[in-house]
Amino acid sequence: MIELVKQKFKSNKESFQLYLGSSIISVFNFLSIALLSHFLIPAEYGSFRYILLFVSIAVAVGSMGFAQSIYYYLQKSSNAQQGYNYINALRVGMLISTAIVVFLMFAYQLVFPGTSTFLDWNRYNSWIILLIIPGVFQSVELNIFLSIRKMGVYFVNTLSMLSIKLALIVIAYTVKASLIHYVFLLSITGLLPTLFNTLYLERYFKNEKFQLHLNYLKEIWKYGLPIGIGLLFGIIMSQTDKIILSYLFNNPESIAIVSNGNFEVPLITVFYTSFSAIAFPYMLKAYQQNNIAELIAIRKNYQKEVVLILFPIVISLIAWAPSFISIAFGSYYQQSATLFAVYALSFFLRFNSYHDIFLITNRTKYISIIQGVEMLFHIALTIILIKIYGILGASLAAVITNVVYAFVCIFLSKIILNVRMIDVVPFWYLYKIAFIAAGIMFPFYLLSLVFDMHLLKLLLAAIYVVVCILTLYKLEEPKKAIV
Repeated sequence: MIELVKQKFKSNKESFQLYLGSSIISVFNFLSIALLSHFLIPAEYGSFRYILLFVSIAVAVGSMGFAQSIYYYLQKSSNAQQGYNYINALRVGMLISTAIVVFLMFAYQLVFPGTSTFLDWNRYNSWIILLIIPGVFQSVELNIFLSIRKMGVYFVNTLSMLSIKLALIVIAYTVKASLIHYVFLLSITGLLPTLFNTLYLERYFKNEKFQLHLNYLKEIWKYGLPIGIGLLFGIIMSQTDKIILSYLFNNPESIAIVSNGNFEVPLITVFYTSFSAIAFPYMLKAYQQNNIAELIAIRKNYQKEVVLILFPIVISLIAWAPSFISIAFGSYYQQSATLFAVYALSFFLRFNSYHDIFLITNRTKYISIIQGVEMLFHIALTIILIKIYGILGASLAAVITNVVYAFVCIFLSKIILNVRMIDVVPFWYLYKIAFIAAGIMFPFYLLSLVFDMHLLKLLLAAIYVVVCILTLYKLEEPKKAIV
């Protein structure tokens, strides 16, 4: 699989740009949040994470699967004019959905006035709207630039503004800025990339005329709505802990603590989705040829490649969670380290896409149905476990929900392909790699106890990850040679 990745990157410059650019963007966005965790007092940081929670749900409602729709229709467009027509129809659709989202935002404030404890809506409304609007439009930009093969331009624009944003955040800290100033900076630096990207697209399509076809808008909505609903369920589920805490605990600091504990490490998500995306067309081709054995072989191959790198990283994050959280978010959030150590157990399940079989076999309806049921299950479980275990219950609920979700998807995939569950996921191989990686970790962990500095502990963790990955590949090399 590693050789396949190398060949893919050598033959497809866009693939390399996509994964490298997406990784850097995810790291930059994480850094901006981490800096604010250091710069803001816990109550203000909790309010900031509450704003991000609200904006993420609003953007999911406003974008409603538009990114997938525009990519599909731009790929099937016969000429530049038709592609430009789809883009213009998309823009109208996003304007309508954004207006609906803003209306719902004000309705929410009237129905739930108690949330003013976390946020002075009258003071922040304008800036929140300026976060939502570009967020909706940015949700489709990558796929548009990917379709017209101009990803380099997209990443230059986006990364330039992200760099400016980080610099402005640091400058704001030196002048003792308050939360509203930081939100203002995030709003402006979020708006500018969308303006630049829009201007570039207009110049790219300068030879085409503006035309609005309502039937194109209907097509976009029809295609994207089921996908958008599934994505919305996923966003709500990922924010369930903060949503419930905002009602059960009248304290913004609880939002700050759980936000710095229950979060996805950006590079892990990009890593496994990259392998999945590269393997997907080969799996699809095997299915179209009715070669289920080949499909399973390709899937197992990339799963095994992923875990050799992923499992050492996950184990290091769990073992050195206190040091990682202290460096990333600040020494105040030691309680978050316990949450993160529990929540990170779910990262062991990130070695493949659980939707790929549904997509390949055209059972996409399963995705929204399963995610809808999963969301309801997760909400109920989170409420129960928070009442029993406090904030830690939110982390436990996330792990349990992920395990149940993975099992359901694996079971349904097994039925669809008419194979064994062990054919869908190589369980014994996963257990073996996890056991070996954990065994290699202990000497490094015991040595790290000698040091008090978190930075030195993380340095040992990094050395462990490198040594463990090299060891695992060495152990697996003879088997690959035999095959």
